[in-house]
Amino acid sequence: MTEKKRVGAPPGPRPHRWVTGPDPELRKQYYAWHRAKSQAHYREEEWLFTFEQYQAVWGLKWSQRGRGRDDLQMVRRDFLAAWEPSNVKIVARPEFTAKQLEIREYYKHTPRKTPRKVTVKKRETQ
Repeated sequence: MTEKKRVGAPPGPRPHRWVTGPDPELRKQYYAWHRAKSQAHYREEEWLFTFEQYQAVWGLKWSQRGRGRDDLQMVRRDFLAAWEPSNVKIVARPEFTAKQLEIREYYKHTPRKTPRKVTVKKRETQ
């Protein structure tokens, strides 16, 4: 199969083709939602958020979202329940870290339903 080339079209972004339209901020939110949904699927967690619900939960706090010390994160109130609007809250990074420690402690004593595959990289011999 040969790859089609865009003849006569300038290289670069094509906002008219974006799912969210030409608004770059809306596009960032859409891809953040999509990434979060994919991560939940990878971890075999139930995800019940629509894009509109995700936007509503973040609301005006969206600009404070991130990985920095004073940034905000979204966490589940009950980490065994699904990701849904009624089960999440927006918290500061230190509270997020405390929740992560609680989750790790839980799984230390409770095996996962389906164990994750452990991949071991083989060292190349010279």
